[in-house]
Amino acid sequence: MLLAWREQCSALLDDERSRRFILYSTGFVSLVTFSCYVEEWIFKALPGFKFPWMVAFVELFVFSCWAGAHQRWVDGSWSILWRRRAPLRLYAAFAVCLALSQSLGKVTFLCRGSVGLA
Repeated sequence: MLLAWREQCSALLDDERSRRFILYSTGFVSLVTFSCYVEEWIFKALPGFKFPWMVAFVELFVFSCWAGAHQRWVDGSWSILWRRRAPLRLYAAFAVCLALSQSLGKVTFLCRGSVGLA
């Protein structure tokens, strides 16, 4: 059993795409964890901090800028603005869902203390 697992891991690491996937996945999870830690620190360290919507807006703005810069680096143009890979309505729906998930998560963190759950 251990030998089969070891062979599978070795085969996985031999493939360049798999190594990149592992690297990017690990980086993504690590950065999201760090982001959550910083947000919680902000909310706890600043007494009276009641601006979760602004934190969500800044976070989404930075995500958008980073995606645009990455697309510029990959394609060498601002193709993210002109050549979309999906209909604009799907981008808008995704943006609304992302904004709701980010902002409502921050609001629930702040409301948690006001209802005695902390």
